[in-house]
Amino acid sequence: MISSPKHAVPFLGKRLQAAAAVDLKPVERPIAALDHEDYKVREQATKELGAMGDRAAPSLRKALAVNTSAEARRRMDQLLAPVDGGVPSAETVREIRAVEALETMGTAEAQRLLDKLAAGPPEMRLTQEARASMGRLTKRASVAP
Repeated sequence: MISSPKHAVPFLGKRLQAAAAVDLKPVERPIAALDHEDYKVREQATKELGAMGDRAAPSLRKALAVNTSAEARRRMDQLLAPVDGGVPSAETVREIRAVEALETMGTAEAQRLLDKLAAGPPEMRLTQEARASMGRLTKRASVAP
């Protein structure tokens, strides 16, 4: 990818749409189901939220602040443990690698895509990585002769 930024930047631009605000409806429904009386419903909700990975974390943290059952709290803590423990999901790793590739390319098009990604919700990992990358690129540009 790095050796062909002309093709890589549009490719990554199509794949990195996660910088948009997270739609809370698909996250809120399974969070509410974590407190459901049916075990199968709770298990399905846990699986759905687990598949969302880092994207569900802000909503899970918000839900933890509300009085919930011990079962729902345990499940939320279990879902947040990998996120808080620094173990990113496979999707997050792909996004981080894509941001690294864009930073390494350093072309004007790559920087525009990084700017777009950096404008996302501040709690999202992709936004944080893109902002850090833009900061490094800016710092390099100011140091260059």
